[in-house]
Amino acid sequence: MDLTSDALKFLADSGQIADFKTILDEADYTTILFKPGVGSPATIERVPKDSFQRGHKFLDLKSFLEYLRAPEPEASEGNTFPGIVFVSDTEVSADMRYGFQGRHTVKLPLTTTEEHQAIKTLFKGVTQHELWRLLQTSLYGCVSEELSLISSTVSFTCRQKSLSAISVLGLTNKSGESEIVVEFPGQADKPAQQFKIPVEWEFNLRLWTALETIYTVNTRLEITDTGGFVFHPRRLQDVITKAVCDIVDEIKKAAPPSFTVHAGSI
Repeated sequence: MDLTSDALKFLADSGQIADFKTILDEADYTTILFKPGVGSPATIERVPKDSFQRGHKFLDLKSFLEYLRAPEPEASEGNTFPGIVFVSDTEVSADMRYGFQGRHTVKLPLTTTEEHQAIKTLFKGVTQHELWRLLQTSLYGCVSEELSLISSTVSFTCRQKSLSAISVLGLTNKSGESEIVVEFPGQADKPAQQFKIPVEWEFNLRLWTALETIYTVNTRLEITDTGGFVFHPRRLQDVITKAVCDIVDEIKKAAPPSFTVHAGSI
């Protein structure tokens, strides 16, 4: 107990203070109330204000975890507030004083990376030139160089009907992987030509700017009859779910013992 509390109790017990009154506002989070005793010792109560709000946002997981481990300034020495953390595919949210009056939240937005945005564009379908441009910029280093060579050396032209015939079912090569066979009919004295393009493509990329972890997204290529490129993701939600669970595990290892961590949202 501090000197202020001792003095107030002495005054109350000696009958010099008889009314219940607010003694002091402490910072912006607690009101200290003085209760003179009636036939019993006087007491001092610290009542958290309902209006107490505090919120912070971080840009990376390391900074988020460092703040999470820092002690609450309002907690008494040797004690901590119970905290709770929720992880979704859009943000990490923490309530630093879960179940207590007032609110102290910490958030880590999970903003999609440039390469994540780019691969979403491939899912919708792109032209050959758009594919080449993305492979040289946002998706550079995320997929085999073979795809860049294909997008820059094979010319798809659809000005004339049946200029090229594309077998979307493809063949199977010696490795057991599917291939798309593109056949260019012969013209004049030029014989017909075939070009084989792999169907399965693996992209390795970061999902969110706040994390450095690389995840693999497997896709299946479709070349449309107009020469467009569509990459269909395979089990993409499984990849995202695994990434969320990885964040949950990392936070569990670093968070204070008074915190619980869950996949979900507040």
